[in-house]
Amino acid sequence: MFSECIGVSFHDFLIKQRLNHSKRCLIQSDEPITSIAHSSGFNSIATFNRSFQTYEGMSPSDYRKLKEYQPYPISGQENR
Repeated sequence: MFSECIGVSFHDFLIKQRLNHSKRCLIQSDEPITSIAHSSGFNSIATFNRSFQTYEGMSPSDYRKLKEYQPYPISGQENR
């Protein structure tokens, strides 16, 4: 029933929600990746790393490094 309404399984939905939380934390804080994984609901750092790689195509540390060099767009310049 959940997958019929949302379009994905509950498991996939939960993983994506956890990863969205972790991505915000990776960008907005200097908190260790292990702490971010646990605060995002992952009990295993290996599962977190594997899930992040699968859904985002890179490791959490690579994501953090990439976002350090891509500042948020200045208002009005997003479409240039």
